[in-house]
Amino acid sequence: MKRNKFLGFTLAEVLITLSILGIVAAISIPNLVQRYQEKVIITSVKRAYSILDNALQQAIAVDGNPRTWDWPSADTYDYTGARANYLIGEKLRPYLNIKKFCGSATGCMGDTSKTNTNHYNSFNNTEGEAYWAGKDYKVHGKAILSNGMVVSLNSNIQLLENNSPIIGYIFVDINGEKGPNKYGVDSFLFPFNEYGVQLKVSNNYGKVSYCDYNNKTNASNGRSCLIWIMHKNNMDYLHRDVSSEWNFSN
Repeated sequence: MKRNKFLGFTLAEVLITLSILGIVAAISIPNLVQRYQEKVIITSVKRAYSILDNALQQAIAVDGNPRTWDWPSADTYDYTGARANYLIGEKLRPYLNIKKFCGSATGCMGDTSKTNTNHYNSFNNTEGEAYWAGKDYKVHGKAILSNGMVVSLNSNIQLLENNSPIIGYIFVDINGEKGPNKYGVDSFLFPFNEYGVQLKVSNNYGKVSYCDYNNKTNASNGRSCLIWIMHKNNMDYLHRDVSSEWNFSN
């Protein structure tokens, strides 16, 4: 009797099918994993925004306009001990679930194995600034929150005297000392004023040049990507040029 050719597949046909499935999986699975990881980051960023804006709103209700708070002058960033934690410790502490204060001490933010002050890189791997997290740069308080996020706060008299629309910044590392420690990936800058955290382009913050896929030299690249995430609910700036869609003036 002749074998019915429709009863099964030949070994060659099975191998070809498996090869095609393997190629499809190799292409699609990394993209799916990447998108999932980005969704996790977006969720954490939105949680950080909610926590910080709520804390600021409550502090403003109790202590008044932040423009009247006791900000240090531009050339006195060397507070230590309790003074280093003044603004977070006294103004925001009642409204943040703080696990530990770090002050200006080594650690708490970024890769503590580094000997220089630049713990962070831009999202396209340019060595980043030390302003917000460096070992030697004295911001006005660093703290680890109970959810593992690390925050630091910075401002100065120059912003106030120039009547800047942004009067301070809260730097947030959404996963603490874990990597990759990159602006726009796991660390973001939250600008604020007397109305809370601001999510629009203003002054020297929020420009596309600080969230620019094509810029491979800007050490600040990534610090404005919070604005994109909050408005667009994605992290496409990591994968393509989004400058033509950067219209967050309102």
